[in-house]
Amino acid sequence: MGGPRRFRGLDSPAAILAAATRLFVQSGYASVSPVDIAREVGTALPAVQAITGGKSALLGKRLNLLRRGLVLWVWRGMSVRRRLSVSITAA
Repeated sequence: MGGPRRFRGLDSPAAILAAATRLFVQSGYASVSPVDIAREVGTALPAVQAITGGKSALLGKRLNLLRRGLVLWVWRGMSVRRRLSVSITAA
C-alpha cells in the first residue's frame, strides 16, 4: 500500500493543469472554482487539491511554464555572442 502514488491518465498533474488552463482562459481565473477544475478533469476535488496545491498554485505553475517558454524563445533568437554576454553579466 505504501509507495509512490500512481496517477490515472485523467488525474495526472499535467491533465489537471491543462484543464485548469482551459477553464481560466474560457471563464476567467476569478470565475473558476477548484470544483470546476475537478469536474472538468473527471476526478474528485481532494485529488485536485492534493496533486496541485489549489487554484492559485495552478495559476503559478502555468505562469512559470509560460515564463520559461518565453525565456527559451528569446534565448533561441539570440546570437551566440549575445548569449555569452548575458550569461557573463548574469553570473
